[in-house]
Amino acid sequence: SITLLDDERKNMHKQPEVTAATRKKLMDSFAELYISTPIEKITISAITKSAGVHRCTFYEYFKDIYDLLEQLENILLEQIKNEFTQIAKKNISLSSKNLTASPDFHSFVRIALSFLMEYGDIFCYLSGSSGDPAFRENLFLIFKPIFIEMHNIPKDSPYADYLAYSVFSLILNNLEYWFKHKASITMEEIIALTYKLTDPSQLHACIEKIEL
Repeated sequence: SITLLDDERKNMHKQPEVTAATRKKLMDSFAELYISTPIEKITISAITKSAGVHRCTFYEYFKDIYDLLEQLENILLEQIKNEFTQIAKKNISLSSKNLTASPDFHSFVRIALSFLMEYGDIFCYLSGSSGDPAFRENLFLIFKPIFIEMHNIPKDSPYADYLAYSVFSLILNNLEYWFKHKASITMEEIIALTYKLTDPSQLHACIEKIEL
């Protein structure tokens, strides 16, 4: 289910609550189709029928199906960016200059997990191998600078991007796999496992060993 941002609601002129609800229905209907049907085979008629609105209503919100996909991705990315930024601000003030501590990195994992729980299949599909490569790339562009600053990794290190991408992929793949097989271990266990695999002190030790 797609949650619209507050500023998007403000931009809707007439009957904003009804307008937001209709747009959300269209996005939710598209998301359900997208995870099981190639986008080139999804029709506007199928989306509007599932949403319970007239076909002409679609064009009040979107130019075409690809515009809908882009808007959906932008909403998800903006929400993720806002959450990550807030966590990073708190964490940086707590960790100060301690190169081995990242007291709130668990929150990164929790945020990713919360998005999986809220958006489920559509988030997994968009960020997975069968989804839109641009979505995963944009997600990484949000994650990388926050991760590097949060872990006090030297920005001029030639390994910074590789560490960020390795951790990014590990978190995303671990949580995606857990979402599909979550009966095997608990939420707390997957968070603890992912955190240990991305221990900040180990990341710095990795850089030091390579540079020796």
